[in-house]
Amino acid sequence: VLLSLFILIFNNQIFSQEKARQYGILIDGGTVKSIKGTYSKNFNLKGLVKPGTSINVGIRMKVNKNYSVDFYISNCWMNYRDEWKSEPGKNPSFAVTGLNFENNYYFINRRFKLKILFGPGIYYWRFTKDGPFGNIQIFEEEKFRKMSIGGNIGAGVELEINEILNFSITTRYHYILSKDRFFFGDYFSEQGILDIRAGILYYF
Repeated sequence: VLLSLFILIFNNQIFSQEKARQYGILIDGGTVKSIKGTYSKNFNLKGLVKPGTSINVGIRMKVNKNYSVDFYISNCWMNYRDEWKSEPGKNPSFAVTGLNFENNYYFINRRFKLKILFGPGIYYWRFTKDGPFGNIQIFEEEKFRKMSIGGNIGAGVELEINEILNFSITTRYHYILSKDRFFFGDYFSEQGILDIRAGILYYF
């Protein structure tokens, strides 16, 4: 009886540890740049804004050895190039806050992991007067902002430091369905942005 009780307790502890490692917290950051999309008739967005900053936090659930899902909040912003700033001391920006659901498929899943990733997202984008959280610019009497759907696709590598900690590098292309002729005219189009991130993943 004592031996059976010991085995039961031992198995429960192992199961609890394995179950705990199915969930994780991810934190990463890096750079972002506009690579596709028009701002006006003869002007691309990438000609207006410089590469900027991306900061992200989320949660992960392991579904099986080769597949996991992430849900994360992302925030990135790209300040205007100096020649397009209209007020000294101000940093007008194109800023995007996203809620993303992401699928991770691992082709190599050892200590060194190689994956592709993709998923849908909801993106709150806006043009601000000063910094990523500044007042919204006005476009023909309307605030130059919108909540748009979109998605991303990319790839990444992860290095397993130990059982609970991974280091990751990822890159992804976000395509945002931002075009709205009624509010923003015929020339402001869908937008494509590319990010490159590095961060950590902590399993608990």
